[in-house]
Amino acid sequence: MTRTPILLSFEEYLNHDDGTDTRYELANGELIEMPPATRRHRRIAKFLEKLFEREIERLRLPWETGRGDVEIATQRATQTRRPDVVVFERNELDPDEVDILTTPPLLVVEVVSPGEKNAERDYVTKEAEYSEFGVREYWTADRGAETPNITVRTLVGDKYETRIFTGNQQIVSRVFPELVLTAEQILSEHSGRVRTPPLQGGHETRLKGINPFVFLDGKFPTKRDIIL
Repeated sequence: MTRTPILLSFEEYLNHDDGTDTRYELANGELIEMPPATRRHRRIAKFLEKLFEREIERLRLPWETGRGDVEIATQRATQTRRPDVVVFERNELDPDEVDILTTPPLLVVEVVSPGEKNAERDYVTKEAEYSEFGVREYWTADRGAETPNITVRTLVGDKYETRIFTGNQQIVSRVFPELVLTAEQILSEHSGRVRTPPLQGGHETRLKGINPFVFLDGKFPTKRDIIL
């Protein structure tokens, strides 16, 4: 016998509490339970959030980040998403209210979980939702793909222009145009762990056979910091 799902309004969803720590998204009015993320999944998301936070601080931008704790109401009446990482303008959220964005964020990252259903949701369903909602930039980090990659979608008009980055290809972002970052650095087994400390003088040296993500004076490098 097929169970008929109980549909919730947006207001009911905001007030929903089943007495557990389970996280949900709202899809067409239906509660969708979010499965626990793997350690690798969490590590990639944490790495990117820290990276974005440092760049925001360096440039003194009025932006904030969220990692699994900020939702996006892509369709206010029936649909919310809880991305792995989100970057948004600070004044878009009231610090005393529930963290649900009702205006498009600057950047969203989804770390693709194993399985065809998860891939379809991140590559097809969410891409359509985020472009329609007006998310300026949408990244997917897919370590389980045949060729592990970071896909960056940039909103042009009401459609995304898509670029795929693999290996040591440098990622191009319009939201963070000065970042020096490769797909390998994000998808590496060591994502989110402590990186090589800065060398004397605070400069980066590229050593043959080594692919560290080196800090400059304790900060992530940017293009103008690189010594070729």
